[in-house]
Amino acid sequence: ALTRRDWPAVVAHWADADQSEFTADDLNGLADAHMAVGPWEAAIRARTSAHVKYLDAGDQSNAAWTAMMIGIGYAVGDEIAVAGGWFATARDLLDEIDECRAHALVPFIDYFILLRSGDVDGALRSAEQIAETAARVGARDLEIMGQMYAGQARARGGDIDAGMALIDKAMVAAVSGQVGPFAFGQIVCQTLTACQQVGDYQRAFEWLENAERASIVQGIQMSADCKVHRAGILKLRGSWARAEAEARDGCVGHPNSHHLGWGWCEIGDIHRRMGDLDGAEEAFNLAYEMGYVPHPGLALLRMAQGQLDAARDDIERAYHAAGTDLAVRAELLDARVT
Repeated sequence: ALTRRDWPAVVAHWADADQSEFTADDLNGLADAHMAVGPWEAAIRARTSAHVKYLDAGDQSNAAWTAMMIGIGYAVGDEIAVAGGWFATARDLLDEIDECRAHALVPFIDYFILLRSGDVDGALRSAEQIAETAARVGARDLEIMGQMYAGQARARGGDIDAGMALIDKAMVAAVSGQVGPFAFGQIVCQTLTACQQVGDYQRAFEWLENAERASIVQGIQMSADCKVHRAGILKLRGSWARAEAEARDGCVGHPNSHHLGWGWCEIGDIHRRMGDLDGAEEAFNLAYEMGYVPHPGLALLRMAQGQLDAARDDIERAYHAAGTDLAVRAELLDARVT
């Protein structure tokens, strides 16, 4: 089943097995399967056991790989200090060995830090480094991922046509089964994010439908993030009840506060569009509690409430806080003009 990448079968067959009998490669494969069908916590447990076995065997390359992947799992769950410890462990191992696929994950971490801080040029350099390193070591999944990140950074920097062309190519590889669960999830999620940030909702809808069909064929569950993406698309199509249901479903049990804030922001904007200003206020407040700034929706709510000065001040602060991130600024321009 693992050789066929039949992820549900992998989890089903190994569920009742004695994992002490598994090799490090077995456990690493089981972790990949849990990344495909869930839960992420099970993937971390399997990967941690694999990491110890790789260390015992003196396999520093795979020990570093598992440490990086465990760190990513904890980062997704908002356990940043724990994630940092695993990343530091991986870097120590990588300093002692020749270049391998785990080296390509080092700029992967840097990419998201730089992108979130608004350093689009730095993020682009990290994305290109991912692709270049992955190409040298034959890690095709990571090479495609790096090309997609480069496309995302280019689009956010204003070079939309070139950026989206790279993203489209990566999505072709993802939906045609050329990548594993980790790369599939990253490529789909970040593609939809990029489409929504540049306002290309038709492209987002087309790729979402293709990704959902591919996920069924490949046995990979669509992530909670994708449900919130779907909510944003349905919202703009006027399917507000379905959009809210998708957003709430995407928030259930998700450990990442940024993701939860984004989901509640979508719910707030749906209620604002429906004229339920009190419901919108409640949802936007929940987004704020999660550390997510719910603009432009909150500024538009203030305008609907007649609080014009507050609306103007809110949108101006958000616009200037975006710095040189053109995609974030673009999301705010319509509300700023209004």
